[in-house]
Amino acid sequence: LNATVEHTASEILFVQKQYYYEKIKNKTLYYSLLEFWLFTKHTDFCGCSFFWVRYLFFLLLEHVNETKMDKPIL
Repeated sequence: LNATVEHTASEILFVQKQYYYEKIKNKTLYYSLLEFWLFTKHTDFCGCSFFWVRYLFFLLLEHVNETKMDKPIL
């Protein structure tokens, strides 16, 4: 059961990463951050502190994808 839950969580995280990366890549950074903040505010129990960790992760994802635009990050 734990393997199934972790697998589903990783799929959800992958979809989230692709969604927000596309928003950032399309230069709608302000709106994606606003939406991202609202999304994490309503779904994360850790509050805004965890939001900043995820925000930095997506900035890193954007930086990595700028150097490797030919394939998505898993």
